Amino acid sequence: MRAFATFAVAWFLSMVIAQIVAQQLAIYFGTRDELILVMFIIGAFAVVSLSVLTMAFIGGIGVRPIDIGGGIAAMLAVLLVCGITLYGMARNGWNLPTRYDMQIIVEIICPSLLVVFVQWWFLRRYRLRNAEQEPLP
Repeated sequence: MRAFATFAVAWFLSMVIAQIVAQQLAIYFGTRDELILVMFIIGAFAVVSLSVLTMAFIGGIGVRPIDIGGGIAAMLAVLLVCGITLYGMARNGWNLPTRYDMQIIVEIICPSLLVVFVQWWFLRRYRLRNAEQEPLP
């Protein structure tokens, strides 16, 4: 039950922090019209990231699998942005992204990496704390 609560808190706090950062970046860049889509993308990515970290958490003992899962989730964040960029370039006749497009990309990548970091930190801390409480044989 504590593990479920840890996963729920990790997801919730990562979403709150990421949405706050996305909102501030949208205000700073003046991209408020796309904020709804950016929030949806970040929310979907938070679920994918937590799924990857959950599989790493279940699949191994110690913090090394969680570290590897965090690395995989971070690479997925970069692939997400690359995919969105390629999709936008394909729709615009393979022209380079404009400054406005790059601002939206920054608005997606920063919160996505923050989601990975917060979730990784919570699950890693939970695993380390449980390792300290286990009795020695």
